[in-house]
Amino acid sequence: MVTKRHLGLFLLAVGLTALIAILASDMIGAGRHDGVGPVQQLALTAVSLIALLGISLLPFGDRPA
Repeated sequence: MVTKRHLGLFLLAVGLTALIAILASDMIGAGRHDGVGPVQQLALTAVSLIALLGISLLPFGDRPA
């Protein structure tokens, strides 16, 4: 059974992994813009919200998701 803590940890891991991947792609120079482009800003916002949602689920513990 998946609990809210498991779901929170999964969302947090996905969000942080995607955040690191987006920032790493910027560091290696993928894309046409210098720095963080508009699509990357939207993606960073989205994955940050996913990570925050994951953090918000952690305190609920062993309740079923």
